Amino acid sequence: VSVLSQLEAVITFMGSANNNIKRNMQMIAALCAEFEANFLGCDSYGSRHFRFPTTEQLCSLTEERLWELGWGYRAPRLYKLAAQLSSN
Repeated sequence: VSVLSQLEAVITFMGSANNNIKRNMQMIAALCAEFEANFLGCDSYGSRHFRFPTTEQLCSLTEERLWELGWGYRAPRLYKLAAQLSSN
């Protein structure tokens, strides 16, 4: 059983708009893999797993980088959300 943080839940929900589950999980995986410091290890199939990024890590990404990671039209919203969360 996996327990999501509030941050991870909100961002995963944001990515789900007009998306299927597989695509949403790919976007989340790309976002997590962007931060090598969050590497947790490999499973028995060789897949690499990462911890979800912190608000500070999300703020280090540009809107353009979020587009490159597959967030598409959601990139500006995610960028703005990260900035708002870090200012609180």
